[in-house]
Amino acid sequence: MSVPDSDSNAEVLLASEGFTNSKVLASKLVSLFNLSKEGLSRQQHYDWGLRALKACLGAAGKLLRQHRKEQKTSTNLDPDTETSIVVRAVCATKLPTLTFEDVGRFKGLLGDVFPGTPLSDSTKPLLEAALHQAAADVGLKLTSQQVCYNMVVYWCQVHAVARLWVKNWMKQRSLVVLWMRTG
Repeated sequence: MSVPDSDSNAEVLLASEGFTNSKVLASKLVSLFNLSKEGLSRQQHYDWGLRALKACLGAAGKLLRQHRKEQKTSTNLDPDTETSIVVRAVCATKLPTLTFEDVGRFKGLLGDVFPGTPLSDSTKPLLEAALHQAAADVGLKLTSQQVCYNMVVYWCQVHAVARLWVKNWMKQRSLVVLWMRTG
């Protein structure tokens, strides 16, 4: 059985989503997935194959379209902006599936493969304000980790990514606050 050429597949998918720097980004993404497969712990639910890569690229395309809509432009973006969009998509699709121990390793790999790119530009000030207000309403004060975790839950919803509840990674109170505010 033959092995698919992940570099070519990723390049074509990125180009079809509208990325102009697709060759470089595809090469880096495939390298990241290969390094993650080798460097992170072996978990049954980890997927570093073509299916996971395609999901990540689809999320990147969605973020690119959203960025263009917000900026009211259809022109090509500079390579740094495209890179930050891809990194946001990787963080949104892969971080929620990792165990707590592997999150730090994965962020290190991201920093090595995409040097100088912010690891997550997925903050939403209105959502963060709503989280803090909801916590204050029930007499709680959220830590930065709880806010970060709620943002991960939000991105899971947006990108339809499942989150495994491994070893009660954060207090469930933070989830209750998010659900009380959004539901």
